[in-house]
Amino acid sequence: PTYVRSLIAAMKTFLFEMQKADLKGKVGAAFGSYGWSGESIEILTETMKNLAGMNVIEPGLRINRRPTEKGLEECREFGKKIAEEIK
Repeated sequence: PTYVRSLIAAMKTFLFEMQKADLKGKVGAAFGSYGWSGESIEILTETMKNLAGMNVIEPGLRINRRPTEKGLEECREFGKKIAEEIK
């Protein structure tokens, strides 16, 4: 989640702690819903790639507010992409 186009404090802490783990080459993906601008997906994707060295599935998945049936199908397809990458 973002607030005024920046990650909330809890997410910044999580990303800082994430850097301590050996995640280089691991699969990562950013996804979520948003109500206003939705920058968090891009911020998380770049952080996973550049700071953690992860193999990130791109583009991340952004759903505006509550997903419609089409949005739910996009979620299922994104989940399949993640599953294929970690096989």
